Amino acid sequence: MSEKIYPLLNWLDISQAVDWLQGLTESAVTQYDLISLCAAKQCPVYVDLKQSVNGTDEETWWQDVSGRGIQEVKNPLALVDAGVLTDSRLVLLGEVTWTNDKGAFCREKIEWAASIVMIDVFPIFRPSDIQALAHKMNGATDQPTAAEIEGLRDQLKKACEAKENAWYLTDKYRVELETLRETAEQDRSSREAAWLRAEQAEKLAEELADRLDRMEAKADHCQDALASSNTAVAELKSTVEHEQMARKYAESLAKELRDELEDEYQARMAERTEHAKSSICACEQGEAVSPASEGITFPYATKQLEAMRDAALAHWADHDRSKPAPYGIQKTVASFLADRTGQNSRKLAELAVAIKPDDLPKA
Repeated sequence: MSEKIYPLLNWLDISQAVDWLQGLTESAVTQYDLISLCAAKQCPVYVDLKQSVNGTDEETWWQDVSGRGIQEVKNPLALVDAGVLTDSRLVLLGEVTWTNDKGAFCREKIEWAASIVMIDVFPIFRPSDIQALAHKMNGATDQPTAAEIEGLRDQLKKACEAKENAWYLTDKYRVELETLRETAEQDRSSREAAWLRAEQAEKLAEELADRLDRMEAKADHCQDALASSNTAVAELKSTVEHEQMARKYAESLAKELRDELEDEYQARMAERTEHAKSSICACEQGEAVSPASEGITFPYATKQLEAMRDAALAHWADHDRSKPAPYGIQKTVASFLADRTGQNSRKLAELAVAIKPDDLPKA
């Protein structure tokens, strides 16, 4: 059964390899025998480093390298301590990585050495290598032909080229991945900056909208104030127009009053002239003139004229040379006017002067 299973496996541990080799050669082969055959370069042996192991290159011994994964062991006798808690120096052949003097990352398959704790290190074998070793042990009859060996070499060369190409593509894609990561980081920073600018723009838009609302409210207030001002101006204009109309009416009324007074004055002067002529004629004829016929007469009567007449008769009837004081005349006019109107006139001085005789004898 094992003869059908072992060839299909990728790797065999030392127990499986010894079991299969015993079955193929029908001989009692031990694990130490197999390690010894590997040390005699009859069969390659490998180890699988689960973690990165640091070491130096075997050519110069100064270049620090790091390796992991499947590595071929060039000093197989060191594997006698496999699974034991002890340090062993293994000389390995496999792919390692390092950083050169220029800081560039390098990867290459080289021979290198490392000091490894053997507790977790175990030898492994390829099924094809165990079969080849069994053929050697059984004799040359079952050895592969030269054509088969050349075919295997071609396959190995192609596999190595494919592997190198895979490593090249891996490095290339790793660089592209780093570039994409940097681009994504820049895009993330750009998005964050864009979001920040968008938030600032939104905040500024809100402030502008609020300012616009305040300006609109202020404009409405100003418009209302302007409308109120226009209303006030219209009312003021209307008041001015009414005042102008009232003033014009007052001026017209005053003019009519002046005209009436002028006509009255002219009539009085004509009457006095006529009366004087009549008096002169009467004197010439020796006729006595009645005191009652002298004095002030008007074709009509007003309360002011009557008050002025009474004051004139009280002070100026006989052309009194004592010339009463203006205040006394004003007081008399005010008294007579108050008796008739019940009010005190604001033009007492003018009324008092108006009744002063023009031909008052000098004292």
